[in-house]
Amino acid sequence: MYSFLLAGRFLFPLNEARSAEDARWCRAGWWFACWGLLIGIFYVFVLHAGWAWFGEYMQLRLGPMLGVLVADVGWCGYRLLSGAAVLEVPRNDSKGAGLALPVLIAVVLVVLVKYVLLVLLPIGGRVPVADWRQHLPYLYPQVIDRPLLLMPLWGRWAMMLALGVGRVAPGESPRLTTMGGGMNLPVILIHWLAVTGLTVFYVSGSAVDIPLCLLIALGVLYGAYLTAFILARRFGGQTQATVAAVGAVAELLFLVAYLPVASYIYWY
Repeated sequence: MYSFLLAGRFLFPLNEARSAEDARWCRAGWWFACWGLLIGIFYVFVLHAGWAWFGEYMQLRLGPMLGVLVADVGWCGYRLLSGAAVLEVPRNDSKGAGLALPVLIAVVLVVLVKYVLLVLLPIGGRVPVADWRQHLPYLYPQVIDRPLLLMPLWGRWAMMLALGVGRVAPGESPRLTTMGGGMNLPVILIHWLAVTGLTVFYVSGSAVDIPLCLLIALGVLYGAYLTAFILARRFGGQTQATVAAVGAVAELLFLVAYLPVASYIYWY
């Protein structure tokens, strides 16, 4: 259980120095996906709170999704976005002077793209009467809620994948080195199968749609692995920034892959 708390300390913008030498960081990465699911539940709560307050305009949930974006950028996904931004700082820039206009523009573009993708998420319709999942009201939420549950789940799983791709770069924090040493292929694959199963459960309208759901899972897997591999080669191993950046890329990949599939399944 303490490893679960350590995983939260790594994923959220908390004090990095505290417990950095704790050997229990070895299993902390195993809990990333669980935290992703909890974050997704929080996003669903934020969406419906904003929906009740702001409503929607021409079937676009601008205010509610802005609340989700603020929760994501400001806290739950802050590590992911900041990690992607740090990658743009020149490697010889120890004072961070490289965080200038180009980096700011890149961050703003990423945030805007994510906001547009969130706004475009289809609201879907009611569960068909013949669908057995209608009897699981709390485990099978509305169509618009499901990608909000899956997006952070895929992002945190991708961070697990990044920890297992290559070695940790020399000079990185002890906690990242310990987590990287504790991550292995069976754990990554088991969690991938679990997240893929949940994606099929939530996204597919019927058995005919299962191949499309598998394409989403395989697309995120391939994109996250390729990103982790390229970043590891560029920076001489995985760093806290590269691991976080892989999670950010995986979230965007999931949304980009989900939207056309959802449009095909739900028609709107």
